Amino acid sequence: MRMLRTAGARPLAWSLGIVVGLGVFAARGQEAAAPAAATNAAPEVIDTQADSITYDRTTGWVVARGNVIITKGRKELRADYVRVNVQTEDAHAYGNVRLREGDEVQTADSLEYNFGEKVGEVRGLEGGSEPFRVISNESVERLGPSTFVMHDTVVTTCTNREHRLHYRVKAREATLVPDEYMRLKGAVWYFGKAPVLYLPYWKKGFDDEYGWELRPGHSSRWGAFLLAAYRYPLSEHWKGRTHVDYYEERGIGAGQDLSWSYLTKGTGDLRLYYIDDDRPIDDDEDLATADIDPERYRIRFRHYWGMGPRDYLVARAHLLSDTDMLEDFFEREYRRSAQPENEVSYTHRGDWYTANLLLRGRINDFYGNVNRLPEASLDIMRQPLGRSPIYYEGKTSASYLERVFPERSAEEEYSALRVDSLNTLLYPKKYFGFLNLIPRAGVRGTYYSETRRVETVTNIVTVVQTNGLAGTEGATGTQTNTTTRFIDLGADFRTIYELGMEASFKAFRVWDDGGMREPIRHVAEPYADYTYRLEPSVLPDELYRFDAIDALDELHRVKLGMRNKLQEKREGRARDVLDIDVYTFYRFEYPDEEQALGDFFLDSEYTPNAWLSIDNDGIYDTEEGAIDRFNTQIGLIPNDTWQAAIEHRYIRERSSLLTGSLTLNPNAAWVFNVYGRQEMEDSRLEEVGGYIQRNLDCMAFRLGSRVMPSYTRADGTQREEDYKVTFEWWLTAFPGFGLLDDER
Repeated sequence: MRMLRTAGARPLAWSLGIVVGLGVFAARGQEAAAPAAATNAAPEVIDTQADSITYDRTTGWVVARGNVIITKGRKELRADYVRVNVQTEDAHAYGNVRLREGDEVQTADSLEYNFGEKVGEVRGLEGGSEPFRVISNESVERLGPSTFVMHDTVVTTCTNREHRLHYRVKAREATLVPDEYMRLKGAVWYFGKAPVLYLPYWKKGFDDEYGWELRPGHSSRWGAFLLAAYRYPLSEHWKGRTHVDYYEERGIGAGQDLSWSYLTKGTGDLRLYYIDDDRPIDDDEDLATADIDPERYRIRFRHYWGMGPRDYLVARAHLLSDTDMLEDFFEREYRRSAQPENEVSYTHRGDWYTANLLLRGRINDFYGNVNRLPEASLDIMRQPLGRSPIYYEGKTSASYLERVFPERSAEEEYSALRVDSLNTLLYPKKYFGFLNLIPRAGVRGTYYSETRRVETVTNIVTVVQTNGLAGTEGATGTQTNTTTRFIDLGADFRTIYELGMEASFKAFRVWDDGGMREPIRHVAEPYADYTYRLEPSVLPDELYRFDAIDALDELHRVKLGMRNKLQEKREGRARDVLDIDVYTFYRFEYPDEEQALGDFFLDSEYTPNAWLSIDNDGIYDTEEGAIDRFNTQIGLIPNDTWQAAIEHRYIRERSSLLTGSLTLNPNAAWVFNVYGRQEMEDSRLEEVGGYIQRNLDCMAFRLGSRVMPSYTRADGTQREEDYKVTFEWWLTAFPGFGLLDDER
C-alpha cells in the first residue's frame, strides 16, 4: 500500500513529507518543520493510504484508488476511490464511503467533504443517528460539523427489514443533528403501506424533550375526544407543553404548561387550562343546586426548592373555576386530592432544632379551610441541659388563624391570634442494665386573642294551618327553633401542666435451624407511656376551634403496647421481616357512659422477601366488641411476568371497599392489565377497567377502558353510568411520544 502525508491546506513546500510513487521530498518536509515548532503546535496533517496513489503538484490533487484510508486528526475517510486536494482540503469519495469523526460514523455511496470546514454533500446516506434509521434519500447536504439536511428522505426507528417496517416517515426535507434532534418538514406517516398522518412540521429530540402526545377515545361525559399536546424545550432549564383538546360534548379546551429545573433554584411547573364548556352541568346533577359557569379553568403552580442541605421551600397554589373542574377534566388528580392546598412553606433544619414558616390560605371560595396567615413554628429536639442528665424538648408556634366555610354555608366564620408553647423536661435513665425509664414534666402555655362563650337560643313559634278555604283557619300548633351563636369574650391565656413517664425494654432471641436458612432474630419490646394532664385554665368550650391544640383537656391515662420484630441479616445488615405494633389506652378517669379500657390499635408490616409486602393497620372497639377499622395492602411482584396489588379498607357499618389490580407480561409482545373496585357493604361494583398493550420492535399500542356503573346516592339521586375508552400509541424509542403524561 502506498502512503501520502501532507500538512493540511499548506503549500506543498511546507509539507512534512510526501511520498508519491518512487519520489521522496524529505528536504521540503524539513522546511515545514520550523514554523510548526516556532508556534509549539504541530499542524494536523492529512495522511493518505491506498493501493495506488498519484499526485499533481500543479493543482494539488491527489488521486487514491483501492482500500483508501485518509486521516486528519480524529477524522477518517475510507472509500474505494478518493480525490483530495492537499491545498484546499476538498475531498470527493466514491464507493463504500465511511466517514468517522470521533465517535460519529456515517456511511454513503458518495461524499463531497472538506477536512478543514467539515462541511459537504452526501449522497445515498444509509446511516443515521440512533435511534433513527435513514432508509433512503435523494440527496444529503452537510451544513456543519454534525448537521445533515436530507431531501426526499425516509426515516424510521424500526429495526426490522425495510419491506417489513411497521412504520416509516417520508419527508420532503429532514434535518439531522446526531445526539440532538431530527426535524422533518412535509412528513407523511405510513403504517405498513398506508399513509395515515400528515405533519407539516415535526421535531423530535433524542432526549425525549420534544414530541406529540395524542390520546383519542370516547367517554360517556365527554363523548368522542382527542387529547393532544406537544412538548418542547424552551431553554436549558425551561420546557413547555401546549394542549389542544377536543371533546364532542364539551367543546374545545386549551392549555399551556411551563416547567423549570435549576440545580440551585429548584424545580416547578405552571399549568393553565381553559374550556368554554358546552355541558358544564352533567345530566345526573341536581339543577337546583348546581351553579357552574360555562367558562371553566384551572391554574396550578408548584415549586420545590432545596436551598441547601438544611433549607427547603415548597410553594403550591391551585385556582379553580368551580368545585367540579378537577373531577370533570382531571380525574386522577381529583382522586389524589379532592381539595388541593394553597400554601408556601419554608423549613430550616439545624443541628438541634427545626424552624418553619407557613403561609396557607384559601383561594377558592367554594371550599372551607383553616387559613394560617402566617404560622411560624420552632421545634427543639431533645437536648441535654449543659452537662446535667436532664434533657429539654420544646414546640412553639405563633399563628394568625381564620376558620372559613364554603361561600354558601350559613356557619359563622371566626379568627384569632394564637401563640402556643409546649416545654418539657426529661430524665432518661437505664436501670438494671435493661429497663429504660424516662420521667417527664411539661407545661403548655397558649395565648388567644379571642375566646368565646357558646350560647344556645330556643324559640317557640306558633304555627296556624289553613284549611284551604279563603278566610278560614285550621288547627294551631307550635314549632321549636334552636340556634347557636358565639359570644366574644376577648383575649385569654391558657395554662396546662402535664406529668408523665415512659418505660420500655427489649428482649432478644435468635432462631437458627442449623444452616437451612439465615438465622432469624426476634425482638420483643413492651412499653408503657403514662400521662397525667391537669385541667386547663381555659376549657375547650371557651375556645374557637381550629385544630387539635384547641381541643386539649384534662387527661389521665397510660398507653400500653407491645412491639415485635423478626429480623434477618442480609449483606451484613439487619432487615425487618416482620414489624408488629399493638397498643391500647387505659384511662384512670373517664365519663360514666364510657369504660376504662380504650380501643386496641394495630400497625404491622410484613416483607418476607423482595417481591411480597403486606401492610395492616386497624382499630378494635372494645366497648362494642367489634373491629371498627381495618386496612390491608398487599403487593406482589414475583417476576417480570406478572404483578398484582390488593387493598381492602373496612369501616364498620359504613364501608368494606376491595380494590385489586393485576398486570400480566407473558412475553415481550403483550401486556394485559385489569383492575376493579367493589364496595362489599352494599354489593356495589364501583369501578372496573384495564388495558391491552401490544409491543412491537419500534412502537407500542394500548387500548384501555374503565366503567363506573350507575348507583343511587345517599340523598336519593341517581348517578348515571360513567365509562371511558382510550387509545394510546407511542414509539418505544421515545416513550413520551404519544403516551400522554397527564392527570386525566
